[in-house]
Amino acid sequence: MNIHLGVKLALVALFLLLTVRFGGMFGFPPSGISTFWPANALLFVILLCLSRHVWKLYLSVSWVAYFFAELWIGFPPLNSFIFSTANCMEAALAAYVVQRYSSAPYNFSSAWQVSLILGLAALGSAVAGTIGALTISLTVPGQPFLSIFQKWAIADFVGFLIVCPLLLSIVEKQYRQIQLSSSLTKLEGGILLGLLSVVSFLLFGEDNPQARSFNILYYLPIPLLFWAALRFGQFGTALSSCLVSLLAIIFAINGRGVFTLLTPEENVQALQVFVTIIVVSLLFFSALLREREAVQNELLRAHNQLDQKVKERTNELETVNVRLQQEIQEREYAQQELNQQKELLQTIFDHIPVMVGIFDQTGRVILANKRMESRLGWSQEELKTLNLIESCYPDPNYRKKVLHHMLYGVSTWKDFKTTTRLGKVIDTTWANVKLADGISIGIGQDITERKQLEEQLRQSQKMEALGTLAGGIAHDFNNILAAILANAEIGWMDFPQNQKAQRYFEAITKSAERASELVKQILVFSRMDPLTFRPINLASVVQDTVKMLRATIPHHIEITLDLSEHCPNILADATQMHQVLLNLCSNSYHAMEENGGRLEIALEAARGGTYLKLTIQDTGHGMDAEAQRRVFDPFFTTKEVGKGTGLGLSVVHGIVEKHRGEITIDSQMGQGTTVSIWFPTTQAKASTTPPKQSVLKKGSAHILIVEDEPLIADSYRKILERQGYLTTVCRNGVEALAEFEKNPNHIDLVLTDQAMPQMTGKQLAFKLLAIRPNLPILLSTGYSDIITKEEAQTMGIRRYLAKPIRLRTLLEVIADCLKST
Repeated sequence: MNIHLGVKLALVALFLLLTVRFGGMFGFPPSGISTFWPANALLFVILLCLSRHVWKLYLSVSWVAYFFAELWIGFPPLNSFIFSTANCMEAALAAYVVQRYSSAPYNFSSAWQVSLILGLAALGSAVAGTIGALTISLTVPGQPFLSIFQKWAIADFVGFLIVCPLLLSIVEKQYRQIQLSSSLTKLEGGILLGLLSVVSFLLFGEDNPQARSFNILYYLPIPLLFWAALRFGQFGTALSSCLVSLLAIIFAINGRGVFTLLTPEENVQALQVFVTIIVVSLLFFSALLREREAVQNELLRAHNQLDQKVKERTNELETVNVRLQQEIQEREYAQQELNQQKELLQTIFDHIPVMVGIFDQTGRVILANKRMESRLGWSQEELKTLNLIESCYPDPNYRKKVLHHMLYGVSTWKDFKTTTRLGKVIDTTWANVKLADGISIGIGQDITERKQLEEQLRQSQKMEALGTLAGGIAHDFNNILAAILANAEIGWMDFPQNQKAQRYFEAITKSAERASELVKQILVFSRMDPLTFRPINLASVVQDTVKMLRATIPHHIEITLDLSEHCPNILADATQMHQVLLNLCSNSYHAMEENGGRLEIALEAARGGTYLKLTIQDTGHGMDAEAQRRVFDPFFTTKEVGKGTGLGLSVVHGIVEKHRGEITIDSQMGQGTTVSIWFPTTQAKASTTPPKQSVLKKGSAHILIVEDEPLIADSYRKILERQGYLTTVCRNGVEALAEFEKNPNHIDLVLTDQAMPQMTGKQLAFKLLAIRPNLPILLSTGYSDIITKEEAQTMGIRRYLAKPIRLRTLLEVIADCLKST
């Protein structure tokens, strides 16, 4: 236990001891009946100001102080023990209930607290009175219980009334609420205390009260007490009522005043009633005043707060009004911008070149753009009412794949076959975006044309590959044909008297030449050989083509010719004319393949003889207007897959344009097709007989032969040496360059192939001409896309020869080059 707490406990014990002793002094003589008991009120206030966890310590000290005080008064030890216990129980019970059911501060500022504290004081007094009355009635014979209980309980209650209000107002420091700073207030307080003292002395301090009867002066303390309550609050009420009560009690126990006129018991009762009336009345009056003042203060505070809030709210409303005006303007601007954006988005939505559809969780259309309407064939209203997925994808198994792609929000593009309203199946590709609420946005494109273009591109790539293959085949095949043709001519020259052998060699030569022409046709078809325009008789080309076609076209298709006897010549490439006839007749054959028919080919002069008209007519199934409109488009075809690339008429159209001609097509469904072509005529004569062969002279020049094909190189060597030339043979360009560098002036002419290992003929010619710029060089090739005839002549090569080369032609070219050197 610390010193501070010990001092507090000692002071509490001392005060209780003195208060008990002091309370014992207020008994009426000669019976000693106590008018009021202040000790229990003092202990009640002490406990009320403390926390309950220290009550045991303070109650123990208080009980001891009570016990010794009772002994000091003269009570026996047993009675003192019981009285001390009863007094401690009374104070503890009242303090506990007040702390439990009332909020601090504990004062008489409300009617509820006045009622609670007075009620608990009465209850505690009754408990203590009961214990005390039982003790006395049992220990002192002849003492009635009820009389003792009444005296004990009322004395305790009056003690509460006199002491508690004053002590609690002091503890709660309510005296600070009195505005004593003013001189008038101090003077008013002094006057009030003086008047209360004077009036109390006049009323209760007379020596002979019997000489004066009761009059209105006895009411004088009451208005003064109410004055104290009105002006000085609870502290003034407690102090003034305590002053009046104590003065009345002190005068009465000293035999003075009106409360000494009756018997001792009646005097005590009258005095206690008087004290109770004035104290209780003042406490309730003061509490009501405080409540009224609190209500007024609260109302005033609320009024001030309301005024402040009104001002603040008014300012806020003004600010909000200004802000609202700004927001209204901003909202109007935003609404205008929103409308513009909405109109813009709607325009984009309707005119974007893709199909856009918004679908609900079940796959039904909520909204679709115009592109989707036009591609699928249903209007906006129809799309919202029908099950689009079921209509566009009638196959249940296929529909499951579509729904899975759509409902799971797969953003990658996926291709589908989609059925339109008219039953047409188109190729589409779709990507889907899944929103949080289950709505999905489908974005689709009609890729039917793209699919067709992809297919056409594949066909084009096949044709390109075929062209590349054709070039490679042409090179090798021409080398083979060159060897065959050269050896056949050598054999023909070796056996001039053997007619039978001559016929064999002539047949071999013609076959080789026909094979060479076939290779040229392949190169022209693959667009890898330049055109050779010369006067030709188109009738002979038609006849040759029909002979070839007759072997492939079935006999249920009749072929008729109507060729004019005096058809003018045209300036054209014979190979491409073959191509035109083959493509057109092939189309007619496919149109009549199933049901048969008649193919008519006619030639006649037109437009006054300035044009030659070629007409090809069939009785096939014909074409509709849409097909005729697109008939010359590359890769467009009405044939089934695998029966055409769509290149035929496009190639024909290109060839006709290159020949400055015109082409028209007239067709009707079920009635056949007629193709008419007009070619410009020429007055030049077509070559029908071979040119007269000149007599070849012997030569003496030194010729360097550069050829990687041994058979061809050997053939060249033999024919040249027979003609009197000196030859040197090299197998590649590196070997030939080394040979030439030994003695550049020793070589009179170089005959080189183009395609050779290690060094091409073009590279060799460049190096040789760098050494001897005027060196005659003959460049031969089976086929080359590296160097053309024009490029060869530009770089200084004298002649550019295409294999296979007739030996006589070779000898004439060599002789011509040496002659001009």
